[in-house]
Amino acid sequence: MPYPILVMLEKNIPYSPYFGNFEKRAQELVGLLHYKKLKIAFVECSVGGFLSYNIVKRKGASKIFIGSIVPYSYDMKNYFDFNSPKGAVSEEFVDVCAEKFISISGADVVVCESSILGPDGGTPQKPVGLSFVSVRSKKGKTSFVNVFRGDRKRIMENIAAFCFSAAKNHIIGWDLETKEVSSTFVYYNGRILVMKRSRKVGTYKGMWGVASGHIEKGETSLQTAFKELEEETSMKKEFIKEMIQGSPFEFVDPKIRIRWVIHPFLAISAISPVEFVKIDWEHTSFKLIRPSELNKLRTAPMIYEGYLKTVFRG
Repeated sequence: MPYPILVMLEKNIPYSPYFGNFEKRAQELVGLLHYKKLKIAFVECSVGGFLSYNIVKRKGASKIFIGSIVPYSYDMKNYFDFNSPKGAVSEEFVDVCAEKFISISGADVVVCESSILGPDGGTPQKPVGLSFVSVRSKKGKTSFVNVFRGDRKRIMENIAAFCFSAAKNHIIGWDLETKEVSSTFVYYNGRILVMKRSRKVGTYKGMWGVASGHIEKGETSLQTAFKELEEETSMKKEFIKEMIQGSPFEFVDPKIRIRWVIHPFLAISAISPVEFVKIDWEHTSFKLIRPSELNKLRTAPMIYEGYLKTVFRG
C-alpha cells in the first residue's frame, strides 16, 4: 500500500507529545498499584531495564513489582518465538510479548515496549523515536505507537513516561464506562482533513478533530467510519481510493468517567476534500493540513495516535 509509505518518506508525521516527567509518572503508577494491591511486570526490549529501575528504587517495590525480562538482542527476542517480516519493532511483536509474559509471570498488568532509540538504526519506514507499547491485564488490553523527538536519553525518558502513564490509565479505566468510536482521517495529496468541533457537541468542544462517532449496536467499526464520513463531511464511498484500518487503542478520561476505545481509519481520497466537504452541526470549520501540523493545533485527545496507528499499523 504506497500511500502511508509516501507519508513517511516525506517525514510528514505528527510527533508524540511530552507525557511529563518520568519520575513523577513512575511515582503515580506505584501509588496506584499499592492502592489497588496489584502487581506489574515489564518486557523492556529497548530501554534495557530503565522501567524496572524506576520502580524498584522506590520503597515497597517488592509488594507491587513481579519482575521484568530484557530481550535486548535478537537472540533474546527469539525467546518469544516471534517470526514476522514486520520485525521486533512492531505492534505485532509487543502484543505477542505482553500476551506471553502475562500468562507466565503472574502479574496483574504487563507493559511491553520495543523502540528505536537512535541515533542510528532508523529508516524512512521506521524512524528514530518510533516506539510501540502494549499493555495487557487480566481485564483487557490495548496498544500504542509513538514517535518521540530528541536524543537517545530523551527518547528513553519519554518512553518511560508514556509506559507508566499508559499502565496507570489502563488500570483507572477498569472502573469507567467504556464507549467505542470510529475515528477517520481523510488523506489527500500529502494533507489531512481536520474539523473544528462546535459548542453543540458533548465532549471536547472547540477542539480540532476528524470524522468520528459512536459504534452503535450491530455496527462494525468500518460501517460506522463510512457512516460518519458521509454525515460529517459528505464524503461518499466512491470518493475513497483505499480505506486503511489501524488497530484500536484506549484513551481514559477520568474527568468525564469514560474509557474510549478508538478504532482509527485513514481514507485515501481520490479528489480534494474541498470539492465535497459540507460540515454539519458538529463542526464550525475545516482545513487541510500536513499531518505534522497536528502538533500545532489544540486537538481532541490522542488525535495524533489515531494517525500513527494507521501509518505504522501491524
